[in-house]
Amino acid sequence: SFVAGLTMLMRLDLSQNRFTDVPRILCETLPLLEELNMENNLIARVGDHVSQLARLKIFRLGHNKLTEVSEVVGEALTALSDLSVNHNTIGKLPANFSRAAESLTSLDLESNLFPELPPAILSLTVLKTLKLAGNPIAELPLALGTLAFLTEITVPSTDLGSVPRDVVQVGGAAVIRFLCGVAECEGTGLLDLSAMNLHVIPASVRSTATALTMLNLDNNPLQRLPNWLGELQILRRISLRGTPIMRLPATLGAIEALQEVALDEPGSGSSLVSPPAVVVQAGNSAILAYLRRSYSAVLHRQLDLSGFSLTIFPFAAISAPSTLTSLSLSNNNISSIPDDLKTLTGLKHLDLAANNISALPASIFGRLSVLRSLSVKGNPITFLPLTLGGLEHLEYLDFDPGLLTSPPRDISIKSVQALLHYIRRAYAGRASGHLDLSQSELSEIPEEVTHW
Repeated sequence: SFVAGLTMLMRLDLSQNRFTDVPRILCETLPLLEELNMENNLIARVGDHVSQLARLKIFRLGHNKLTEVSEVVGEALTALSDLSVNHNTIGKLPANFSRAAESLTSLDLESNLFPELPPAILSLTVLKTLKLAGNPIAELPLALGTLAFLTEITVPSTDLGSVPRDVVQVGGAAVIRFLCGVAECEGTGLLDLSAMNLHVIPASVRSTATALTMLNLDNNPLQRLPNWLGELQILRRISLRGTPIMRLPATLGAIEALQEVALDEPGSGSSLVSPPAVVVQAGNSAILAYLRRSYSAVLHRQLDLSGFSLTIFPFAAISAPSTLTSLSLSNNNISSIPDDLKTLTGLKHLDLAANNISALPASIFGRLSVLRSLSVKGNPITFLPLTLGGLEHLEYLDFDPGLLTSPPRDISIKSVQALLHYIRRAYAGRASGHLDLSQSELSEIPEEVTHW
């Protein structure tokens, strides 16, 4: 009789009691009820009589003993907008749950036993809040990003397959933005992954290869980029501002459609070493040219970085040093040859023309055993090391004879073959202790001989 006198009741709180079901008498006598809180009870199952609460909008069943969501919830409660069944042992939603698609805006499934995202959730087109934390969910489908009104989500703090842990750690808003971005990329071609705590680019980005035209990775702790970026063949722009990237992969040069690589200006905290600062300062055209030539080296083992105003050897652009056969660094501003050059053991052609190099280190060139041609013309070099004489395959040598003091002018003004013949005889003499410089047309003792 007490309940019968409350027929106009719209909100009822019966939480923290010992109910094992929603009382039948409530359902029969409270037709206007819109909000029912039965959290912290002993409810194991919701009976079919709940279907009489046709106006129920908010239904709270958290902290009970539910193992399932009754089909009546999805079948009959068509006005339901907010359902909480958190902290139970539910593992799935009924197939008919999708009938709540036009009304349900908030769904709390936290701390249950869902092993995966219930498929019915993808049909809840007006859903705004989804709580999934505390479930053994291993992966969130990218299709979740198609729920256009979803603005709040909680998820297990782990890697969720297509959604990496880096994004999960930022919070629900980042998860939604990530999912929506990947889902919408198919239609827009745009993917904004800026400020998502990404340490690596998620593999799910790879699945957008046929649609992605613009990729924003700004303000992430990325230190390297995967080589598979070269598969994004219609990518036109990639932005990497505010990231500690040290090296752009040569495979970016394989993307013919690529028109812009947005990078931090050198000197503004950028850690990028390849392309080097001088290339980045030269602008986007120079960056793209550098990448495309670097990629060509991957394919053909020949690297041409001439004319980039480089001041140091660009070893970061060489993916496989021991397999490189040709290197052209002419028309730059390089002033010295680093010791790392000797790691290019397969090098056959080396062009260093028109730089500011003043010395060819003997120990380095002695290691380039298969070198066939060397050009150092246009450098202030006065001394050719005798170790060049140990390079039995060397057949072409281009230099400025007017600057040389060693070998002597008597030799340097002759043909390249005469010069190589002299250097080889001098090198052999130093190795054997027997020096034969007969018939060399010398007018004085060569300087290099006096330093033995």
